[in-house]
Amino acid sequence: MPASVVSFWLPAAAIFVVAAVLRFAWVSDIEFKTDERWTFERVVAARAGEAWPRFGMPTSQNANNPGMSVWVFIVLGWVTGVETPTDLARACQWTNVLAILGLLAFTRRCVPPETRAVWLWAAALAAVNPVVVLLHRKIWPPSVCPLILVGVLVGYWHRDRRWGAALWGAGVMIVAQISLAGLFLAAGMAGWAALADRRGVRWRGWVLGSAVGGAPLVPWALTVYTDVIGRPTGQTKFGNIFTLNYWVRWFTEPFGLSVKYSLEDDFDDFLRYPLVGEQPTYLMAVVHAALIVAAVYVVVAGMARAWPNRTRLGDWLTGTDRRTWVALGAVMGGFGLALTVTTLPIHRHYMLLTFPFMHVWLAAVALTDRRPGWFGAARGQALLLVILSLQVVATAGFLGYIHTNQRTIRGDYGTPYAAQVQLGLPPR
Repeated sequence: MPASVVSFWLPAAAIFVVAAVLRFAWVSDIEFKTDERWTFERVVAARAGEAWPRFGMPTSQNANNPGMSVWVFIVLGWVTGVETPTDLARACQWTNVLAILGLLAFTRRCVPPETRAVWLWAAALAAVNPVVVLLHRKIWPPSVCPLILVGVLVGYWHRDRRWGAALWGAGVMIVAQISLAGLFLAAGMAGWAALADRRGVRWRGWVLGSAVGGAPLVPWALTVYTDVIGRPTGQTKFGNIFTLNYWVRWFTEPFGLSVKYSLEDDFDDFLRYPLVGEQPTYLMAVVHAALIVAAVYVVVAGMARAWPNRTRLGDWLTGTDRRTWVALGAVMGGFGLALTVTTLPIHRHYMLLTFPFMHVWLAAVALTDRRPGWFGAARGQALLLVILSLQVVATAGFLGYIHTNQRTIRGDYGTPYAAQVQLGLPPR
């Protein structure tokens, strides 16, 4: 077997195994609040013979989600024989383990050798990131999008072919019907392609794919205008544009710095863990402090290295691999701009639709530091290994904290499902 194949698939296999372990661990500890219960009940009803819902659950903007946001779970229920909430959670987790596997296969099959290390590191970071793992374990519409996003990536990568452009168009419209933020992803990717690679796109294939993939959206679109315009929520604020929240999250979440939103008032308690006997070790505090230092270093040092190369950022970041540069720009720039100009607040779960590009960005920036470093590797590689290791510890610590504390978490997580069943605690 060629050495290049072994050197790729050995770490790839390790990435896949770690991704599976972290997503499948303690399935009974899943979040199970109003949204998750609503979805599970619709799956059970559909399996019992009831008609599929026409629309999904209501959004914060006074409009129902498109029907596909619940149909995807009904399909998962039928395929896997769902009977309990943990069955449905396991099905969702499988889609995300397969998404990591699909990303690894894409990296080996489609990415040129000079950029393959960037994508392999990105897959590793996505596999262990605490926020990604948290969201990949949920019964929630955005949480089942990553596998479809791998298909969107394949199509966008091959947008110069009819099948690729059609796959991109159809896939991104399916994502948009599962999570409405996908509408802005679709707009951002198309707009970026028109600016950066207009002649390299088979636009007829894209139109056809978009029309086919978006056809089920029509009944929803006929009702949404009245629902949203007639009952405004006040969430659209011009000032939201200037928060730049999309890019703030872009520069922090790849480092795994966002589990505080899930724990909220229990975050300080989490930082004390793990406990040895009754004594806190504060390992989680040390790990998070180290991740903050790493995030500041990567961003600041990366900007310093980028400045002398500002007229040729694409070559500096991705070398001769223009496809990676354009795809990264479409998500970091196109999607970000499309979301920001809506004046809507940028919710954390919207960032799940960037999969895997926040991690591609982090890996690409870090790997531009080729100075001799530690462990016999270049400094950028060594830094990524440190970040990866810290995130493994942080994710394991987060999952362990939830498993150990079978009570209502004083944050967005609420009460783990196991505690609801075994102790009769309320969801929140």
